[in-house]
Amino acid sequence: LTTPGGGRYKFSSSYRTLFYIQNRTRQRDTTGRRPGCSGKHLSAGDKQHAERKTTRDPMEAVTPEPTARNGIASDSRNWLRGLKLDQQLIVFLLFVAIFVAFSIFLAGFFSVGNLLTLMRTVSVLGILGLGMAVVVIGRGIDLGGLQLQPSELTKIALVLALASRGYGIGLSLAAGFGLAIAVGVVNGVLIAYAEIPSLFTTLAVGIGLAGIGQSGLFDYEIVPWPKELDPIGWIGRGKLFGVPYAILAFVGAAICIGIFMRRTRLGTFIYATGDNPGAARIAGIPVRPIVILQYVIAAVVSVFAGLVMAASASNMDTRI
Repeated sequence: LTTPGGGRYKFSSSYRTLFYIQNRTRQRDTTGRRPGCSGKHLSAGDKQHAERKTTRDPMEAVTPEPTARNGIASDSRNWLRGLKLDQQLIVFLLFVAIFVAFSIFLAGFFSVGNLLTLMRTVSVLGILGLGMAVVVIGRGIDLGGLQLQPSELTKIALVLALASRGYGIGLSLAAGFGLAIAVGVVNGVLIAYAEIPSLFTTLAVGIGLAGIGQSGLFDYEIVPWPKELDPIGWIGRGKLFGVPYAILAFVGAAICIGIFMRRTRLGTFIYATGDNPGAARIAGIPVRPIVILQYVIAAVVSVFAGLVMAASASNMDTRI
């Protein structure tokens, strides 16, 4: 070691000995040999160290290898040990218990026709739940995701009313989805920038939009399904290989939402925003626009669910 002026530092003999031992210890290889030394020049201690490295423990030699059966049993025990009785598991167990009880004591419950009818009935709620899931993952709530709330009813009724007045399928659907995007943006801005609680925001905006719709947009409170929309009426009425299209609509929506949330950058941003908004903001994620995006997605999904419901019932009831 040299000084800034070109001289050399002076160390005591104890420091020089310590540096020497540390350097020589770092240079030892796994066999215990010093660099540049052959095996015959090893000291007695080095030879014992090398023998301990190369000699296998006799207990390891007699330890039996794990068999496939032992491995399966061990994996099952580990799985059961890691299973926690949380809220999700309790709800699932209750569902299984109720389903088994109904299948045993109710005649015809566990039949293909009845199961398809049940799935067709709840498919609209399933589609709404997908939009609600996006909002909940982003640490929010949208009352439109719980059921078809007034704002969602108004959007679907607007589509039916425009189609019945001869505006065509394309323009009617564009108006409905455009209104949904506008409502989603309003909800997102009020929640993200004005910091109004999402529960109150979504409820107030929905009731206000329903009032506007009932005051002058529709002639009747129950808007019938017009014949101009029959080309897309199969979405809630038809079947494919015996499976109602409403169920297939839910499956398709679930696949799209799953791909968006798990395979796209925006979906990852929604996860990050819901997990820790502060950390997401520090990481450079635009938290407020992401909040707006998740409410827009929920609004668009609700319009799709409303179309499935209206096609199935052949009308849309706008009463609150």
